[in-house]
Amino acid sequence: MKNISIRQKVWAVISNVIAILVCFIILFPIYWLVRTSVIPAVMLFEWPPKWLVIPSFDAYIRAFSSQHLLSRTMTSLIVAGIATTASVLIGAMAAYAVARFGSKKNRNITVVILFLRMIPSIAVLLPIFLMYSRLGLIDTYGGLLGNYIASSIPMVIWMMYGYFQDVPRDIEESAYIDGSGYLNTFIKIVLPVTKPAVASVAILAFTGIWNEYMMATILTRNTVMTLPVAVASLMNQNELVWDNVAAGGVVLSIPVLLLCVFAQKFFIQGLTVGAVKG
Repeated sequence: MKNISIRQKVWAVISNVIAILVCFIILFPIYWLVRTSVIPAVMLFEWPPKWLVIPSFDAYIRAFSSQHLLSRTMTSLIVAGIATTASVLIGAMAAYAVARFGSKKNRNITVVILFLRMIPSIAVLLPIFLMYSRLGLIDTYGGLLGNYIASSIPMVIWMMYGYFQDVPRDIEESAYIDGSGYLNTFIKIVLPVTKPAVASVAILAFTGIWNEYMMATILTRNTVMTLPVAVASLMNQNELVWDNVAAGGVVLSIPVLLLCVFAQKFFIQGLTVGAVKG
């Protein structure tokens, strides 16, 4: 018993040390990004570095004034919000239809959906650009939203399919007996039951759309330029102002961090329930 107790204490110490190291590895780049954004440019390459500094927000002022980051932030919020809402609604309804009404053979479509999700964006970049150019969708909200919704739906279907399979059919059958239709049952009964799953999928979809850079670079110019493209524009061939870029990176990170903080309860619950069944 004494040996077991010693082993448990040793393992607890090792686990805590590993946890602290992992937290340090994750949090240190965030600290360094924030530090870089609030110190004068002359202090960026000092060695040894000063860990505690008096913050200066000049870099944020320059970043917001040079690339209109406020308007770019609003554009990204509008695009990410609408695209996330649409992709989650469409994808959830499609996943529910496959999970409940599809035959076993038809459910193999989830494998095809997963394959579509695995196709790298760069593989379809040129065809999409040519199609958008001919349709006049370059630098339009409709074009950008259509691309993001279409690219997010496969992920939503793949994840929600497993969650819907874990929902007991009894609650739906009771609603059907009471005269509720398929759509009404889905909206008022099934979706509330799977709220944690919907929240976790929405967070993943929003994060992917918010951080997307490659497609936004090709499909936008000035009218609907998103925040990642604007932050990248802070770098130019003649000069790289690190504190301005860091300030843009902090602004880019804030919405996702706030979303995860306020929705972490649903996010954790959503990741611990549901599994794709063959």
